[in-house]
Amino acid sequence: MTFKLRPATADDAQAIAQVHVTSWQHTYAALLPQTVLANLSVAQRQAQWLQWLTDPQPDHVLWVAEQEDQIGAFVCAGPERTQHPTLHGEIYAIYLLPAWQRQGIGRALWQGACAQLQAAGLSGIRVWVWRDNPAVAFYVAQGGLLEAVRTVAIYGVEVPEISYAWPQDRAEMNAD
Repeated sequence: MTFKLRPATADDAQAIAQVHVTSWQHTYAALLPQTVLANLSVAQRQAQWLQWLTDPQPDHVLWVAEQEDQIGAFVCAGPERTQHPTLHGEIYAIYLLPAWQRQGIGRALWQGACAQLQAAGLSGIRVWVWRDNPAVAFYVAQGGLLEAVRTVAIYGVEVPEISYAWPQDRAEMNAD
């Protein structure tokens, strides 16, 4: 699959929302109640992404992957949100439609986001991922080091999350 990576624009909000909802419904089918997944709203997500895109922060990243004008993946990143002493960047979300997975697109988005975070001076990167998410293997393959564990409540369900980290030297190595 030939694809192009580019910064997202406000015109992409609906497509990003569709990827977001579809990815959740596919990835979290065994982790969240089906009623929760069935009630995810593309329109609600679109409003959230449109707000993000119309009020951009200089140290935030939102890129999409597209093929023939169809968006099938995105990555969202910015400053680390818990005031970690050595990790300053965070990948907030990286989602791909099922048909877009295992083709190098996720890795390309990952590398692009890491490079953008580092260019913004946000060295050392982390990502929080649900422990039972099948994508955990992706973060391990990118060289992530298990860094922390916590439990969060998502739609009334307690979900164990793990943090993978790329300290400054490892983040630079994996962004090449």
